[in-house]
Amino acid sequence: MRSFTLLFAISGIVLGSPVPQAEGMGSATPAAPGLPGGLSLPPGITLPAGFDPSMINPEAIGNLIGSIPPGFLESITSGGGLGGLDIGALLGGGGPDNETPVIIAGYTATSEKEKALDAAIAAIPATGDATASITSVITAAKDVITSLKDGTTKVSAIGTVNLVASSGLTAPGAELTDLFEKTATALAAKKDVVVKAGKKAEVLEVAKGIKEAVKGFTDVIEKHLPPLSKDAAQTEHAKGLASADKIITAFS
Repeated sequence: MRSFTLLFAISGIVLGSPVPQAEGMGSATPAAPGLPGGLSLPPGITLPAGFDPSMINPEAIGNLIGSIPPGFLESITSGGGLGGLDIGALLGGGGPDNETPVIIAGYTATSEKEKALDAAIAAIPATGDATASITSVITAAKDVITSLKDGTTKVSAIGTVNLVASSGLTAPGAELTDLFEKTATALAAKKDVVVKAGKKAEVLEVAKGIKEAVKGFTDVIEKHLPPLSKDAAQTEHAKGLASADKIITAFS
């Protein structure tokens, strides 16, 4: 019963609505616009874009804290209480966002290497000796692999990504996915030229290397995401693996 009461009280804090009070205790009133009730955010913490601080009900926060039985918060954030729901794990880490910049840096660095790879593929001539151009493609592809592995190493050292902050991963992640798809389509279209130059086996080998590196990078990212963010990330990451498979199929 206390679990239900606590959750109801939490909704009062977020929505700025009064929390039901016992007779004689008075009632909470919605906070005024701005940062209400003298509340202040800890250093490094910012509210999500578009969030209205007036929705926070400071009196309800005080009432909530006073109504929490000893040990209750510890139980629900360690996998107990509320039927084993681990709220801490569900929402991810709080505090300053030190995690998403690392992931975004990995996405961005690899995107730059992908752009260089795309340029190298575009430079493969349709006729004549393409050996040197294809060698440049293979070198650029190896640079992509190196970037992915570097990103994997760096991301493996971070903590759990904050749920709100994880939304910032969408755009750079999607950009890299689009570049992977562009690369796969462009390189597959050059298959005949690659085969004629005797470079089929080398391109196939580097394509397999990219797939392995993509999987390593995306797996470690997903490991550090809060549960509510994982499904979307897995869907996007699967597209990158599918692009590598497209190249592998073309040159097998």
